[in-house]
Amino acid sequence: MLRALSNLHGESMPTDPRPSPDELIRAGDPATLLAGEDPASIFVADAVHWIRVYEELIALKDSLLVRLAEMAQGLSNVAVEDTEIDERFLRAQADRYRTRHHYWTVRAAQLASGEAGARTVVAAPAGASPAESSSAQFTPRTS
Repeated sequence: MLRALSNLHGESMPTDPRPSPDELIRAGDPATLLAGEDPASIFVADAVHWIRVYEELIALKDSLLVRLAEMAQGLSNVAVEDTEIDERFLRAQADRYRTRHHYWTVRAAQLASGEAGARTVVAAPAGASPAESSSAQFTPRTS
């Protein structure tokens, strides 16, 4: 589960629990894949699996954003300004997950229609205009 909670189960904590600069960059990069994610998979079941994983992650981040907004209401202006960093980070992650979810949704449709050999999947970044969405191509990068 979460590293911060891992010592509850007797597991060792990392020496520095802060995210590395690389982790911070990858967190919002739509080209970053989750462990085991293979965008070239030719199996519909794989695509469905990743659609569900990304739905879970999107729901989690959206829930955290709602809770953060609720909790920030009673904070001082200085504290609210600092929580805006948390909000931007969570939104970047949620946008990444939405982009990946879109990728797998399109991929599942391709695979189900028999386009199993297709290697390029249209996946526009979250919030892209319809014009950007129709011309965007996703090139995955493993972590």
